[in-house]
Formats: sequence, structure tokens, C-alpha cells
Amino acid sequence: MTSHLIGRDQQVRILQDLITRTLDSHGGLALISGDAGVGKTALAAAAAQHAQSRGLLVLNGACWDPGSAPDYWPWVQVVRALRSGASATAWEAGNEIGSSLSIMLGETVMAEPDEFRLHDGVTTALVSAAHHQPLAVVLEDLHWADAASVRLLDFVARHTWFERILLLGTYRDLEPVWHEHPVHAVADTLLGKATTITLTGLGRDEVGTLMARHTGHEPTSDLVSEVHRRTGGNPFFVEQTVHLLAAGDEITAIPPGVADVVHQRLARLPAAEQRLLETAAVAGHEFHRDVIAALSSNPGSVERLLPDLVAARLLDALGHGRFAFAQDLVRETIYRELPPRQVCAAHAAIVHAVTRHPHLGASTLPSELARHAQLAGTAIPAGRAVELLLAAADDADRRMAVDESVEHHRRALDTVPADDARTIVDVALRLGTRLRRRRGRSAADAAFTRAVAAAREVGDALLLTRVALTVYRRDLTGEDRVGLQLIREAHDALGLAEAPGRRESDRDGGEEPSTDRLLQELATHGVVEARRHRDDNALTFALRALHDVTWGPGTAPQREAVTTELAQVGHRTGSTESDQFALSLRWVALLELGDARYLGAHHEFVALAMSRESPRYALAAILDRAIIATFRGQFDGADALLDQATGHAGFDQHWTFVVDHLRWALRLMQGRYAELDGLHARLAAHGPRHGQLVAAISTVQRGDVPTALRHLVESSGRAHPYPRIYVPLWLRFQAQVAAASGRRELCQQIRASLQPYVGQWAVSLYGCDISGPYQLWCAVLDAALEHWEDAIVGFTAAGEAAERLHSRPWSLQARAGLALALIGRGQATDAEAAATLLNDVERESIEIGMNGLVEHIRQARAPAMRAPVTAADGAFRFDGQVWQVSYAGRSVYLPDAKGLGDLHQLLSCPGQEVAALRLVERDHVATTAHLGADPVLDDAALAHYRRRLAQLDEHIDWAVARGDDGVAARHDGERAALLAQLRSAVGLHGRSRRLGDDAERARKAVTGRIRAALRRLEDHHPELANHLNATISTGLTCTYRPPTKVSWELR
Repeated sequence: MTSHLIGRDQQVRILQDLITRTLDSHGGLALISGDAGVGKTALAAAAAQHAQSRGLLVLNGACWDPGSAPDYWPWVQVVRALRSGASATAWEAGNEIGSSLSIMLGETVMAEPDEFRLHDGVTTALVSAAHHQPLAVVLEDLHWADAASVRLLDFVARHTWFERILLLGTYRDLEPVWHEHPVHAVADTLLGKATTITLTGLGRDEVGTLMARHTGHEPTSDLVSEVHRRTGGNPFFVEQTVHLLAAGDEITAIPPGVADVVHQRLARLPAAEQRLLETAAVAGHEFHRDVIAALSSNPGSVERLLPDLVAARLLDALGHGRFAFAQDLVRETIYRELPPRQVCAAHAAIVHAVTRHPHLGASTLPSELARHAQLAGTAIPAGRAVELLLAAADDADRRMAVDESVEHHRRALDTVPADDARTIVDVALRLGTRLRRRRGRSAADAAFTRAVAAAREVGDALLLTRVALTVYRRDLTGEDRVGLQLIREAHDALGLAEAPGRRESDRDGGEEPSTDRLLQELATHGVVEARRHRDDNALTFALRALHDVTWGPGTAPQREAVTTELAQVGHRTGSTESDQFALSLRWVALLELGDARYLGAHHEFVALAMSRESPRYALAAILDRAIIATFRGQFDGADALLDQATGHAGFDQHWTFVVDHLRWALRLMQGRYAELDGLHARLAAHGPRHGQLVAAISTVQRGDVPTALRHLVESSGRAHPYPRIYVPLWLRFQAQVAAASGRRELCQQIRASLQPYVGQWAVSLYGCDISGPYQLWCAVLDAALEHWEDAIVGFTAAGEAAERLHSRPWSLQARAGLALALIGRGQATDAEAAATLLNDVERESIEIGMNGLVEHIRQARAPAMRAPVTAADGAFRFDGQVWQVSYAGRSVYLPDAKGLGDLHQLLSCPGQEVAALRLVERDHVATTAHLGADPVLDDAALAHYRRRLAQLDEHIDWAVARGDDGVAARHDGERAALLAQLRSAVGLHGRSRRLGDDAERARKAVTGRIRAALRRLEDHHPELANHLNATISTGLTCTYRPPTKVSWELR
């Protein structure tokens, strides 16, 4: 018996065993049950084929619809098959008993009906034939059998039990006629003697296998899931659906063959069950019994009828009062045949029932209720439908189902009456905000344009203000000029333009201060008006807007006050959204102020977020915990939380950006510099300017001051280098570059810009970046200026500030700076105090995993504090198979690897940039061979070209991803011009190959090789690994840049 039947392996084995038993000993009765199309006939046919192949004589009989065939019709077919299939000897032996067989065949007329004589004759004939050859009698569709045939089956089963006769029957146990059928009267007897095999639908994966068998190719996972949901795994339904799809029909179409089966099945249901299914079909694929009961004229009957429909396998019981159609094709067939007016009325009735009975709301998903409201048409007022659609969108937002939320908002916007401009504004702004966050600025343009038009139509300045504050967005792509024009329009409409001295201050301060002031005045005015009118909804929006437009260094007191009031409004209105939003940003403001209460506020937010069972706030809580774990030096915990957040973030651009930035901040704090390049690339994909800023910070921290200075110069040349939420991060970068460069004028300039914020912390990106206390960076600049007393005071204060907030990493950095400042001052006891400090900091840094700080301490100790070195500080020696590497008095041996060779090459030229291409091909052809035969441009010019091309590639990819074709085209034009110049300059002979391809491949290969080598060194020589992690940078060019000279023996 072959196993070509998908998903029926167990049933096949049962029948195989019965056939084997019939051959060896005796047969018995087996009954295969299931609904139409589930595969009963296919299984019986396979069993018959296997029985025949094993030597059994197979006798088939099929039942017809009652009234269309004479009594004993299936047995007539069996006897005819016996006469034609058995040997002459076997037939004669059976027929000698009497004329019963000829009577059944209609060849002899019985004077007086004698049922026992007939039954005995048939049984004797079968037994006699079985003595010559084992038999398999297959009776199909017993649910259609006449009463006489059923009684004969019972007789034969009783009297052939120990003979080599296998009786195999199929029937639909779910047909209502079965329960009223004559066979049901002897069902207990038959089932007691029979081996019963019940077939149900195939599983999801089995449906996929069946679809692939019919189509010749693997279907998509989503299509398999949808077909399984619609068909319930019924093989016939699956096959019909596949044929329909192959013909080009939609998945939502109902195959004619399936409709016929469904109609036959439903036609035999009692009227009450049919009415319940009609109501359930409107309720949806899944529904709650209480909703059906609320719509029923006889609620008590629902409890009684639902179990019957589950037993009939038309419905599945999901638990907790919820049910689902076993096959959605059944539901759709019912639904499509209902009159349209009845459908609309039923959908409206569900909405009204849930509204009247609040307990039903707990058993009805917001998306379900919104669907009913929309499908009810005019039976539900448009305003109520919009309200329910927005509630469903909010629920989707909480579950982070962004696409679902967008779809609910689109439907809501389509449902709003054209004359309800205020609601159009509200819904369009909500839609635009979600589209911008999900897919970029251009995706939201249409929704925002509609909101602007509706607001102007209303002529309400406050409404226009709300639109302006929502639409305007200044980010790393630059000023939003359309949004800025709207901001000015709203400002003028409110009459704020006449505020004394505003225009003069704007002219004096330039466009950036003017824009900030406009935004703050609009948000502040919105708060004042909302308070005056006691409009908590408007106040919530205005406070959130004020918080966002206020953000920047030195604004934490104002923002802390805003979050406090926002929490109060949330408590007053019962809005958990406002409450959670306020708490999530209150701890940030407190930390920025250096207030130790931040930790309690953080714990309060996490507890509230986790209690709400909202995936969005659960993810926010995980990320906030990761921020605090990094801040406190609990790096393993932070890593674990970020791994957890990665799974939650999915494909949402905002959340993946946050996770990537937090991972970068963690790796930077740990000093795991070799892992930063991949994070720079990921962050650049979210926005090139962001990627450039974090890469520049990594660069200066790794000691590459020239590259960092170039970024400082390029960014400072812009009118607005970075938006307000980036300013603390930008200030931190400027301080690091200025101090590392040693340029006094630059140090003094940056020091002055930091002074107003001393006593506070540099917090950017709404708390996603904590760059230490401003006091620390002032002290770093004081040390660079050799203002040792100021530096010592500053580092001491910074360390105390970090200790108050329980931030061990920033405390260690402050104490390390203090030690070096003491060395720089050089008073009598400074060296001893510095040595003690450095030893303590080094030990604690090793303990928590701040490898970069460990290496910085070891490299930056004063020469007097280190023993003179007469031999090489380290060695990289290769004998052709094994590397001997030595450092800090310890040597290890490692098998050859390309990454070790790359490190050897970089150590041979400290401070020099080595092209990744050169490292890849150092044993073959020089890198310049790829750039043409006769170099016309010098190395510096080529490097500049490469950097600009890389920037343009990032800009193009980013613009295309956000749908900004105009920006992409402009950058692509510049890129084409640069490539044309390079081709003519370096002899590329007009080849169309993209210039950066080889370099990019080399960058990825070399970065991977060096990272792998460093991971091996971490296991075998941690001291050397720490040193190289802190001093090696990778990218299109790679560099070994130690803070102080290190001598290497290289061979």
C-alpha cells in the first residue's frame, strides 16, 4: 500500500495491518468516516489496491441516494463482482447453498420474502469463496445505504468475524441523514465490532505539499496559510482552490465544486442550525458565542446548537467561548448568498449589541468591530464608524502592527463625510504621521496635504497650528521648507508675529533660532489655549509638541515640568498612552539634570509599560532598560536586552534604528571598535548624516584625528549642522576632536559653548544617547589646554556626578581623566596618586569589560611610570605556517589566517591609512592597477574622490529608500560627473563598472578577516586583543594608530 496519500500515514498503516491479518488469520470490519472531500474514497481505494496486490479478491459496492436505487443495491454489486472474480469452483461452492444469490441478482423470484434466508445465502457465499481466496468487501457511502443493505452488513459482520473476509465501509458521519439513517440504529453494534478510522483536514504543511503536487512548484508560505484557513485542510477543497488559482482567479473566489458540496451539506441541516450559521457567517471567521446569542431571538438555543455544529465539524471550538469556521469556504459560501440588506443589518446589529452590552466588548476585537461598522454601510452613522476604525488603529499601534494601523486609518479617512473638515484633519494627520514613520516623508505627503487643505477650509488658527506642528519636521536631511512655510502661516494666523521684538531677534539670530522660536511660540500658545478651554485632548497634543520642540541642551527643567503635567492630564482623562509617554521621558529629563530620582522614574515607567500588555510599550521598556544597563556598566545585560529587542522590532524603521544606535553606543563604551563599522553602515542606511556623526565619534575615539577633523570642518560649514535632538551628541564630538587635535583656539571655542551646561548631562535622541556629563568634556578640554587645576576640579566633579547616578562607566572615564590630569600637573604627590587611580580604574574597567579604556590607560601612562623598554614591545613572526605573536611579556602561537597577515601589514606602518584593496591583493597586484595605467591624481585627491563617492552612494540609497526621487537624482548626477572625471584621470577606458565595487568588496572582506583574528586573540592573548581593538580601525582604508609609539618586531 503506497504512501502517496498526503497526511494519512497512520491510517494507511492501520489498513495494511488489517489486510495482513486477513491473510494470516481472520478479517473483520473497518469503517472510514469523515466529511465530504476529506479523502475517504481515496483511502479505501488505496487499501483495495494494496489488498489486491497481496492476493485478496476485492469486491466493490457503492450506495446511492435513497429512493434512487433498489434495496440491497451495494450487495448486488458485491455478488456480481464475486461471480465474475471468483473461481468457478468457489462460485459453485457458494451457490450450491440455494437460490439466494440468484434471487439477489434478480434471476429468481422469491415467492415469499425471507430476509434471513437471503442474508444467510450471501454470507455463506462469501465464506465459501474465502476458503479458496481471502476477500476484501468495500462498501462506499454507507450514509446513503437502504435499510435492508444495512441489516445485511450487520449480519455478515456478525457471522464472518473469524473468516478471512475484510469488510471495509466508508460513510459521512457528519451528514444529518446519518443520525436518522437505519445504519444509526445498529451503529453501536457495528462500531463496537469495527476498527474506526476518522479522517479530518490536513495540517498546514500537508496542504502545502498537496498544493506543490498539483502545481509543480512550492507555494509561498502566506498562500499556504490562507488556503489552509479557507479549506480547513479538506483535500478536495484544496485541490479545487489550486485549480481555481491556476486558472487566474483570486484566492477569494469559491470553486463551483466546493460550493456544490457545501450546499448539499447545509441543505440537510435543521433550520435552526442554518440560521445560526448565517449569523455566524456575518460575525466572521472567528466569533464569540455571546455575540451570536445577543443577536438570536432564542439565546438559549445557541448554547445547545453550537456543540452540534462542532460535532459536525462545521465549527471549531477555540476555548473561552470563541468559535471558528472549520473551513472558511463554508462561511464565505453562506455569506455571499445572504441578501445585501440582511448582511448590512446583521453587521449593524453586531455593532449595536456590543455597544449595548459592554461585556461583549471584551470578547470582540477592535478590528472586528470596526469591520462590522464599515460593512454595515449606512446602517451605522459615519461618525460612529470612524470612531471604531480609529479605535482599531490604536489597538494595532499598541501591538506594533503598523501596516494594519495604516489600513484602518485609510478606511477611516475614506469614511469621514466630505463636509466634516475637522475630523478629516484629525484622521489625515494620524495617517500621515504613521506613514512618515514607517516609509519616510514622501509617503506621508498626500495625507498631510489633505489635512492642510481641510484646516485652511475651516479657517481655525488653532487647528492650523496643530497641522503645522505635526507636518513640520526638521531632521538630518535638512530643513523642511514646506513645513516651515506652514509654521509661519499658522504663526501669522494666530497673530503672534506682532510679538514685540520677535522679528528683530530673528534677523539677529538667523533662520535656525527664528524657526525654533516660531515652533516654541506655537506650541506654548497651544498649551495656554487648551488650558483656558479645559480641552484635555488639545492639551495633550500641545504638551507633547512643546516637549519635542523644546528639546536641546539646557532645556531639561522645562521638559521635566511638561512631562509632569502630561502625566497629570493622563491620570485625569484615564489615558494610559499619555501616562506612559510622560513617564518614558520624565526619567530622561531627570537624568539630564543629574537628579538621582531618574532611576525611580525609570523603574516606574518599566513597571507600567510591562503591565499594559502592549508590545509597543513592552519594547520601549526593553530598550530603556538596555540604555540604563549600558549607563550603569551592566554590558552583558544590555547585550541580552538588545538581542531581545531586535526580535520585537521586526521591520519597523524607527525601532530598528533605535536598536542599532544603542548597540553602537554599547560597543563604543566597551571599546570593541572592530565591530563598529558594520553598525555605522546600518545607521547610515537609516540616514547618512546620522551614520557619519557616529562614525566620526568612533574615529576620534580610536585616535584617527585627521579624519575626525575633516568631518568637523565639513559639518560646521552647514548652516545647521544637526537638529536640536542631536546637539548634545554633536557637542560631545566637537569636544573630543578639539581635545585630540590640541588646537588651542578650537578647544577654547568649544569649551565656551559647553560652559552653560555644566552640571547637566549630554542626552540626545530623546534619551537614546547618553554622552556623559558636560563637566567631563569641559575637563577634557581643560586638560588639552593644560589648564591642570581646572581639569582636576572638572574631572573630580564629573566623577562625583557619575557616582550619584550610579554610572560606573562614566565614573571610570572621569577618574582616568583625573589621573592623567594629575600626571600633567606634576606636583609632588601627583604621580603616586595618579598611579593608584590608574591601577584602580584599570582593574575595574577589566572587571566590567571596558577594553578601550583599559588600552587607553596602558598607552597613556607617563613615561616615568613605565619601565624603560630596550627590546621591541611586541612581535608578529610568521614561519610559513604558524604565527608567533608577543605582547606585554607573553607569547602565543596561532595557525595562519589572513586576518593575522592583515594585522602584520598594518603594524608595519603605524599611523598610515592602508587601502583595504591593498590588503586583499598585497600578494598579487598593487591596488593602483585597478585605477588605471597612469595615475594622474595624487593619493590625497583619490582618497577625497572615494570618500565623496561613498557619501553619495549612501545619500542615493537613503533617498531611494524614502521615495525621494528628486534628491536621489541630484546625488546621482553628481556621482556620474565624479566618475566621468575619474575615468578620464586614471584611465578606466570608459568601463561602466561602478567605481566603488572592488573597494567595497575589499572593505567587507578585510573587516571580516580582521574581526575574526581579533576574536581569536581575545581567546588566546587578551592583552594584545585589547590593544589592537583600541588602535585598529577598518573600512575602505585601515589604520593602526597607537596613542604612543609601540615598537614591533615584524618578520
